[in-house]
Amino acid sequence: KIYRPEEAFSQLCQISKNYQFVVKNAGVVCMRQRSCWCLPCISALMQPALDWVDPHSIDGCISSKHETTTIYDFTMETCTKKKGANVRKTIEERKASSREMASKLTPGTWMLFSSSDVDQPIWLGRAMT
Repeated sequence: KIYRPEEAFSQLCQISKNYQFVVKNAGVVCMRQRSCWCLPCISALMQPALDWVDPHSIDGCISSKHETTTIYDFTMETCTKKKGANVRKTIEERKASSREMASKLTPGTWMLFSSSDVDQPIWLGRAMT
């Protein structure tokens, strides 16, 4: 019998409305509403997606040239691990990173925060005394 630890992940929003997926990084998934297998898309999908921005369109995609919508653009969603191996380590690393960034702030500094909230993915804040 093989022991597999129980794991749980956050849900991807609108997953059933998307048909092509690319893992950008740990916890970040790029997805688009339509699949395309033209040569520019295949070439792009074989390369790392680390430098992709949200939304990301593939240069030279044959399908997107014929559409007036953004259904062939990739959007990014977070899919974080909530239960299982290394979850505590990840949370501790995130807290340490936050403390390090906070130590460099001065009163009046403006900051942008990314959020897992789909309705408000970016927050603007200002450091106070």
